[in-house]
Amino acid sequence: MAGVFSPRSLGEGLSILQARADMRREDLARLAGISTGSLANYLNDRNVPSASVLLRIATALAERLQMTPDELWVGLGGLLGVAELGRGGAMHPHERLVREGFEAFAQGDLDRIRAVFAEDAVYHIPREEFLGGTYRGLSQITGLFSKLMDASEGTFQVELHDVVASDEHTLAITIRRAEREGAMREVRDVTVFHVRGGKIVEAWSHPLDQEAADEFWS
Repeated sequence: MAGVFSPRSLGEGLSILQARADMRREDLARLAGISTGSLANYLNDRNVPSASVLLRIATALAERLQMTPDELWVGLGGLLGVAELGRGGAMHPHERLVREGFEAFAQGDLDRIRAVFAEDAVYHIPREEFLGGTYRGLSQITGLFSKLMDASEGTFQVELHDVVASDEHTLAITIRRAEREGAMREVRDVTVFHVRGGKIVEAWSHPLDQEAADEFWS
């Protein structure tokens, strides 16, 4: 992704992508399954969309712009103030924190994982997913990660595809893999992180393909 963007809010970034897609607000709201008023509030930064709503808005924009979901998220990250992530630009401290968390998970280092999350952090996984629900506090979050490894008989892996960060939001695009019934399965996810005081305080994880996610643990 070439170029350096001035930092923008989430609403401004989405508004720019809406304009590039040449979509009316009514059409974007319909495709995202929300009211036009709610969309206007998000685009004008009066409210912040949940991760699931943000995912539906981004999916609708990606389809109209003929972009892959990955390209859309990286483009949105650029509009939020990311300068050529991982390609020679300065790394935002929130990006560094999230990357450290994924590295710690890959190494099975629970102490390092605890170091990147706040004591009262909250981690959301869609309820449709295996082990889906809301996990509150370090004990539940690290317990979740341990359960993922146990359920996959130690084969669960997460590849960090890209991270885009601003002062307000950090988005991670990942590929999770696990061996099931002798075959390796994979799903792409996007996780939205909120960081305060140098710690992750809340995260929302959502698959880019719900059907593939449903089959992942089947």
